Amino acid sequence: MIMRRGVSTPETRRSAARPWRAATLAAALLAAFLLAGCTDRNAMPTLPEVAGDPSEWRLIYPALTNQNLNAAWGLDADDMWAVGDQGTILHYDGRSLQLIAAPTGADLTAISGLARDAIWAVSAAGEILVWDGLSWAVIHVIPNATLLAVCAVTPNQVLVGGSSLVETDSYTAIWRREGGAWRSMNLATEGPGRVRHIWNAGDGLPLMAATEGAILHLSGTTWRISHTQRMIFCSADRDRVLLTRYYLWDFYLSSISADGTLHPLCLFNPEENLAHLSLSRQTLLASDTAVLKLDECTRVPVHTGSFVIRDLVVPVLPGPAGPIAFAIGQDAGFTRLTWQPAGTIAAAELTPAPSARLLAQLAGDGHRLIALDWQGRLLAREDGRWQELPAPWPAHVVFDLDDGTLALIGDDLSLALGDGDHPWQVLPECPVLVQALWIDSARRPRVVAFNDNDLVWELWGLETADWTLLGALPLSGHTVTGFDGFSPDDLYVICADDETARLLHHDGASWNEVFPDPDIAVMRIRAGRRSGVLYLEGRDSAQQDFSGYLDQGELTILADRHLAWSDFVETGPGRAFCRESANLYQLESQAWTILPGPDNLPLRRLWAHPDQGLFVITGRDEIFRRDLPRGTP
Repeated sequence: MIMRRGVSTPETRRSAARPWRAATLAAALLAAFLLAGCTDRNAMPTLPEVAGDPSEWRLIYPALTNQNLNAAWGLDADDMWAVGDQGTILHYDGRSLQLIAAPTGADLTAISGLARDAIWAVSAAGEILVWDGLSWAVIHVIPNATLLAVCAVTPNQVLVGGSSLVETDSYTAIWRREGGAWRSMNLATEGPGRVRHIWNAGDGLPLMAATEGAILHLSGTTWRISHTQRMIFCSADRDRVLLTRYYLWDFYLSSISADGTLHPLCLFNPEENLAHLSLSRQTLLASDTAVLKLDECTRVPVHTGSFVIRDLVVPVLPGPAGPIAFAIGQDAGFTRLTWQPAGTIAAAELTPAPSARLLAQLAGDGHRLIALDWQGRLLAREDGRWQELPAPWPAHVVFDLDDGTLALIGDDLSLALGDGDHPWQVLPECPVLVQALWIDSARRPRVVAFNDNDLVWELWGLETADWTLLGALPLSGHTVTGFDGFSPDDLYVICADDETARLLHHDGASWNEVFPDPDIAVMRIRAGRRSGVLYLEGRDSAQQDFSGYLDQGELTILADRHLAWSDFVETGPGRAFCRESANLYQLESQAWTILPGPDNLPLRRLWAHPDQGLFVITGRDEIFRRDLPRGTP
C-alpha cells in the first residue's frame, strides 16, 4: 500500500512513505499529509536571484562527501589519505580535505603506501589502484575476487588479499606482485573466510595477515598459521594485534615474536566494542565513536566523536609533536587527534558537518531546505550552509506548515510541531494508527487513521488536549492508499480493496464517489494548487493505464505517456515535474517529456519550490538543485 500526504499550502507539496507498525499493518507504508487551506503564493518569501544557468544542476549537499570511509594511510600529518564506499577518495594536506577523482565507483576497502607518489588501494570489485603523485589509476583487476587488504612493502613487493570465488564457493586468497604480474600465494588455511588485513610487523618480524578465523605469518613463500580460533579480527599495528574472540566476545592485545607467534598482553572484558588499534606515543583503541588510550591494560577515554570509527591510523612520519592519529569512518567522518603538552588529546573533526546518508525525503519553505537522514536527524540548509536541527526524538517523517513550521512523526506515532529554532510542541499520541495528518484552517491537527480493533478507517481531530473521533470513512473493507486535497473542505481519498481502487471526495459534510464506474481504478492523486486541478494516475474501464487531471468534474487524459510517478510537483498552471523510478519528467502542453537529471545519476527523490527551484536526491545521497525559469506562469 502506498500512502501519500497532502500539502499545507500551494507551495510546499511533497510526499513521503515509510514502513510503520509492521505487526499491525504489514503491507502499509506510512504516509503523512499536510493540508492548511489555500494561501496566496505571492505572499511567500522569495530568495534572492541565484546566479548561474538555471538549466544546470548544482550540487548543494554534501559539501564534500557523505560516503562511509573504510581505511586510511598517510606518510605524515600533512599527507593523509582515506578511501571509502562508491569510489570515495579523500586527501588531507594539513589544511583541508579534498575529494580526489577516482577511476572506479566500487567500494574501496584498503590503502597502503611507501611515498607521496607510491600509494596502493584495493576495491571490493577486485581492482588494484595506484597513485603516482598526479592521479589514481586502476592497474589490475583480479577476476572473481573481493579485495579487503593491501600492504606495500617495497615498490616491487605489494600484497593484496581478500577472497576468491570459484564457481559458487568463496576461498581465502592472497596475491603478490611479482615482476609486474599478480600471482596467487600458497596459504596454510583453506575454505571460507576472507583476508581482512595484511601488514608489515617491522624489522626482524615476518609479514602478517589476518583472516576471519586465523592469524598467518609469511615463511618464505608460504603463509603459515600463527593463531587459529573463530574470531572477529579487529586491528593490527606493527608488532601488536587486537583480536576479538567470537564465542566469548572478549578482546585481547598480543605482541608478535620473530617466528610469528602471538603473546597475549592484555585481556579486556566486553565493556566496549573495541575495533581498531593504533600505536604512537601511547597505544590507542577505537570503540564505536570513542577513542581510548591504553595505560597498563586500563582503557582511558580521550575523545568521543560524532561517527562510528572504521579505522584509526598513525602517519608513517607523525613528527615530534604533531598529530598522533587520524580516525575515519561512517558518513565521511575524518578526525585529527593531536597530543597536547599536558599529555591529553585534542580532536578536530575535518569533515564539513553534517555529513549523513539521507532518507529519501525533503521539505522546506522559501528560506530553508530540510533533509532527513537515516538516523532520524534533521539537516537544514539556510544561506547556503548546512547544520543539524535539534529535535525531540529521531524522526521518520518531516514536513512543513504554511508558515514554515515543521511537523515531525517519530516512533510509536510521536507527533511534534516546531520550527527547529525553538522548543518543539509535542502532541498527544493518537489512540489509533495514523495514516494521514493535516492541519485545518483553525490550525487543529486532523488525521486519517486505521482502527485495528474495529478494522475501520476513521477521521480524528485534536480539539483541545485529546483526540476526538470525527467519523468513519465509507467503503467498509477498503484501505486508504492515497490522500490529498485543496482545503479542509475539499479532500480526496483513494480507498482500495483486493480488486478495485475507488476515489472519494469530501466536501466538509459528506463523502461522495468521484467515479461511480467500479471499473475505473485510481492509483495515485496529487492536488495541483496553482491550477486547481487534481492530477491522477489509474486504469480505465478498458483496462488501459492513463495519466490525467480532473477539473470541475471533467477528466482530461494527458497525451503521449503514462507515468507511474513516485513524486509529483506542480510549479505552475499546466506545468509539473515527476519522478518515475530513477528518471525525471516534465509536463508541458499536456504531454510528458524526459528531463535529464544531474550527471545521469539515478534519482531517489524529487521536490520543488517555486522560489528555490527543483531539488533531487540521487542514489549517492547527494542533493542537486536546478533553478526554475523566472517568470514561469
